[in-house]
Amino acid sequence: MPRWDQVDMLDIPSKLLPLTTVVNVIPQPLDFVYRFWGTRFTNIHKQEMTGKSINELLPVQFSKSAKQGFMTILERKEPILFHLTVHNKNVILIDDKTIRLPLSDDGITVNKIMTVTDSTNLTNISIELLFKDLDED
Repeated sequence: MPRWDQVDMLDIPSKLLPLTTVVNVIPQPLDFVYRFWGTRFTNIHKQEMTGKSINELLPVQFSKSAKQGFMTILERKEPILFHLTVHNKNVILIDDKTIRLPLSDDGITVNKIMTVTDSTNLTNISIELLFKDLDED
């Protein structure tokens, strides 16, 4: 697993950096605290999450989904690609591909997780309205 000190955020393509996050994994009690929160997420969620727990992320559905993804990374200790499609009455509202990468300070323990999202339409959707009358794949 990559070491955190080997990661250079400037290597992330500029179009993806605003949809990138990094969380610190807090082991006891288990929590995920954002150390980097991309600027486009601030616009989408209408909140800045740097330094805040995943439990503070709104709406709650996003918090639960992100937390489950982080838990999967902790269990597997390997990168995972997630694909989310959200549609309403056969119109695709979101088509996201998100990769979550486990990172470590010591090469053994996952203590950070980087998430990079390549999104279609996410910035054009009101997050508050997103979960009303929608189907998810």
